[in-house]
Amino acid sequence: EQALGQAGPYRAFFSDIGRELQQMTSPSCAHAIDLFVPTSNQLNRTGEDRHKFTINPASRTFQHLELYQFVGRLMGIAFRTRVILSLDFPSLV
Repeated sequence: EQALGQAGPYRAFFSDIGRELQQMTSPSCAHAIDLFVPTSNQLNRTGEDRHKFTINPASRTFQHLELYQFVGRLMGIAFRTRVILSLDFPSLV
């Protein structure tokens, strides 16, 4: 993906990292880290927002907690710099 415009590479990083975090939840991914899981609407194919992800309640290891902290910091940086971090969380989040 080509980064264009002012702050293009910076914004492209947040776009890429959001996509990577969601792809790494797929069981078909060789490097799956299971931080996020598909919502029950996606699994049951019912209701709205079937493309959303939520926090994996089974991710309780120290490594997972450190990764959640890292994602939280990324979200904070994105909010502070007004950059979109494209994670498909339910609207409640």
